[in-house]
Formats: sequence, C-alpha cells, structure tokens
Amino acid sequence: MWADNGPRVVSIEGKDVTLPEKTCIVFRPTPFNGTMESGSEGRAFDSLPIVKIDQDHLVSFNLSRSMDEVYTFYSVKEAAFQYSDIARIMTGQYKFDADRLGKYLLRPMFAELFFTRMETKEGDKTEVTKGATETASREAATTLYNWFKNNDVYLSGAISMMVPTDYEKDPKIGERIQVYGIEGDFYVEGIAHTWSYMGPLRSDLSVTRGINGEDPILLKDKIFKRSVV
Repeated sequence: MWADNGPRVVSIEGKDVTLPEKTCIVFRPTPFNGTMESGSEGRAFDSLPIVKIDQDHLVSFNLSRSMDEVYTFYSVKEAAFQYSDIARIMTGQYKFDADRLGKYLLRPMFAELFFTRMETKEGDKTEVTKGATETASREAATTLYNWFKNNDVYLSGAISMMVPTDYEKDPKIGERIQVYGIEGDFYVEGIAHTWSYMGPLRSDLSVTRGINGEDPILLKDKIFKRSVV
C-alpha cells in the first residue's frame, strides 16, 4: 500500500492499471514470489516490469545485508470459526525453515488471522467453513516463510541517480529495478528528490529485497574500483 499521483501505470497482479489524475492510495497483493494465492505459490515479482538504471544516470549506492528479521519458525493462528467456539486451535498452522534452523536456532514468528472472507470468482460471498480457516492459516504461514526466508541474503539500502528526461526510465515506488554493474533486481520502497542550484535533479531510492533470481547478489570488485560522479 502506498500513496501515488496519477496518471501513471502500476503493475497489479501482472496487469497494467492506469491511475487517475489525482492522489490515490494503491492497494495490491504482496508482489513477491512465493505469495500464496488461491492455493498456489505465485511469481508476482517476476511479473513486475523492469526499470533499468544505466551507467550515465547512476551516481552512487550504499547497500548492505541484515539478520535483524530472520526467523526459523512461522505460526499463524486461525481465525475463530465462530466467536463462541472454545475449541479453536491455539497453536495454529506452522512452517519450519529447516535450512536456517541449525544456523539461527529457534527464532519464532507468531501471527493471527482475525477473519477469513470467502468469495467466488463472480464476487458472491460463500459460507466460511472451519476447513477454509485452516487453509487460510496454512497459506499465510507459507507466505510468511517465503517472505522472510532470504532476509539474510537480500541487499537493501539506498541508490542515488540523476533523474532521466525519459519519464519511463524514472523509477517509482512499487517498481522493480536493475542497476548498472549489479546482477540482480531490487524493489523500490521509497523515493526522495533533491535539487541544488546549478546541479542536476537527483533521485534517492530506498530499495529492498535485492536478489539475483534465487541467489544472493555478489558485488564484484570492479564495481568498487569504478569512480562514479
């Protein structure tokens, strides 16, 4: 979710949606691979269009990795089948990260679903069953697992660039970018524009979830030896 000004095109579930000419609040499903949608693990991040920052516009970048949000056990408590249901499963549905358990030991994350809404493709509401709440909790646990499992290898930080004259090459919040000299993709979470007299208009991007497909981004020595002005 973020605030944006139209008109501009936003990718939502693989489709281009044009915002109207006014300030909008944009809602969309989690745009990252592994999000559970209708019982299947989606590839939402792969469907986002790519904006490339070329050598001529790149000014600098400051990227790092963090272990602050690394978990090995994800538990999602089900929504109550009925508010008076005293037999609600208290432990919820869970997912283990066996690969990281040996390195980080037990680092649990607990979440809770407060409601489950069921609708048909036509938008008609259907009856919510206890099995549906269990499925929703299980899918939520898988989504959390896929969301956080690579947090210790993702690159995040800041990228500074000169604003290009071509509007289509100017990154915006919610987009996927590639940067000259770095083999991988980033997600843009924030943007700040700065300008000084007699200087260029600059855009400072706050980026997260930097990864090269399913592998960590490896910064090569030649990147740091190159002078960027």
